[in-house]
Amino acid sequence: MFARYSSIVALGLFWPASGWALGIRLFDHDAFATARGNAFVATADNPSAVYYNPAGITQLRGHNTRASVNVFDVQSEFEDRGGRNFDSKSKFTLVPGLFYAYSPSNFPLSFGAGYYLPYGLWSEWPDNSPFRTTTTQGELQYHTINGVVAWQATKTLSIAAGPTLNYARTDLRRGISAPRDEFRFKGDDYDLGVSAGLLWKPFERHSFGVSYRSPTTMTLEGKSRVTPYPVPDQNASAKLRLPQVVIAGYSFRPTPHWNLEVDLDWTDGNRKTPVLQQRTGNMPLPLRWESSWAVEAGATRYFDNGLHVSGGYVYLENSVPDKAFTPLVADQDLHVFSAGVGGKRNRLTWDATYQFTFGPGRDVSGSVYGPAVNGNYTFIAHAFSVSLGWSF
Repeated sequence: MFARYSSIVALGLFWPASGWALGIRLFDHDAFATARGNAFVATADNPSAVYYNPAGITQLRGHNTRASVNVFDVQSEFEDRGGRNFDSKSKFTLVPGLFYAYSPSNFPLSFGAGYYLPYGLWSEWPDNSPFRTTTTQGELQYHTINGVVAWQATKTLSIAAGPTLNYARTDLRRGISAPRDEFRFKGDDYDLGVSAGLLWKPFERHSFGVSYRSPTTMTLEGKSRVTPYPVPDQNASAKLRLPQVVIAGYSFRPTPHWNLEVDLDWTDGNRKTPVLQQRTGNMPLPLRWESSWAVEAGATRYFDNGLHVSGGYVYLENSVPDKAFTPLVADQDLHVFSAGVGGKRNRLTWDATYQFTFGPGRDVSGSVYGPAVNGNYTFIAHAFSVSLGWSF
C-alpha cells in the first residue's frame, strides 16, 4: 500500500518546471521607464536607476525617492487539437517598487537602495483542462533588496555596483489522476547576488549605458503534499538557478525636448536539470530553455510647462522550445506597446502609464509533457503603472 502512494507522490513531481524562463522576468519597475518600452538603461535619470542602471544615480543631486505601483492582468488561451478552448484564470497582480538615491555635494560617490521584484509568476488553469496532470496552478514571488554605490569617475563616465539580497517563495500545484486530487510543493530560500552598471556620455546629445544582474541559485526548501491520499507531508527541496541579465542601450537627444533610446536586453539560458529531492524518491525536473533577447525602443517628448509624454515598444523573444513547453507559462514571441504621461512640479515628479502585450499565437507539438499540451496558445496582458517621486 505504501509503495502505491509513493508512486503517486513520484508522479506528482512532474510539474511543468520549464515555464521558469524569460516568461517569469518582470521588466516593469517604474512608470516612466515602462512608458518608454523600458528603454532606460542609457537614460537612468530618476531613482529607479538603482534597478535599470545604478550608474545613473550620479546624475541626481541631494536626496531623491521614487515609489511605484505596477498592476498586471494576464490572460492565456489554449485551443486543443479538437477545437476546445480553455482560458487561464484572470487575476490582477500588484508589483511594488521603492527606490532611494543620495548624491552628496562636491563628492564623487552616490548611494542608492531599492526594493523590487525582478521575477514573478502567477498562473492558474481550470481543473477541467486537458493538461491538469501537467499543471493547474503556479506561483513564484522573488523579492530583491538592492544597495549600490556609484562613482563618477570623470565628467562623462560613471560606474556602479552593489549587492542584492533575494528571497524567493514558490507554490506549485498539479493534478494527479482523479478529479480534485492534487500534488503541491511549497518552498522558499534566500540568496545573494550582484548588480552593476556603467553610464558614459561622450557627447552632450549621446549617452551609452550597460547594466548587469548576476545569476542566483535558490535551494527552495519546504514541504510536498498529496491530497486527498493519506500520504504524510514530507520535506522536499529543489535547486533552481535564476538567470544573469545584461542590458546595453544608446540614447540620443536631438534637442533638449526629445530623448530617443534603443536597448538590447539578454537573459541567460539554463540547460541544467534541477532535482526535487524528498524521502519517497528524487525526480529530475527537465528545465530546458534557451538564452533570449528583448529589443526595447522608446521616445519622450518634454514640454516647457514640466509635462512630458512617452511611448515605447518591446519585442520579447520566445525562450522555451516546443519539446520543453508547458502551459504554466505559455511562452511565445511577444509584442509590447506602451504610452504614458508625467510631469514635474517643484520637488514632486509623477508618471502614469498603460501597457498592452499580446502574443500572436504559438502552435505547440511534440512536448515531453504529452499530447494534452499540444495545441495553439495565445496571450494578452494589460498593465497600469503609477510612480511618484520626491527630492529634498
